Amino acid sequence: MLTVDKALVPGVFLPVLQEGEAGIEKYVDGLYATRILTDPEKRLEMLQLKPSALLGLNDPMINLAAELEKELSILREKEKAIKQQRKI
Repeated sequence: MLTVDKALVPGVFLPVLQEGEAGIEKYVDGLYATRILTDPEKRLEMLQLKPSALLGLNDPMINLAAELEKELSILREKEKAIKQQRKI
């Protein structure tokens, strides 16, 4: 049985963790099964795309990165606020 402190897990992974180890395996398999990042030509094309266009590709890895970036942005803002409070 998988035991994880959910407070330490990015929110994007919480639904996957609720399904247990089988859910994790299924999620990871899905990430790799349909990604377009393995094609070198596609990767070069994607460098020219705006973030909204990248999300429109509906690539699981890109979508995961976007969700993680949202959470990181929130954490950066919290960290910034804490640092400002310490300066007072």
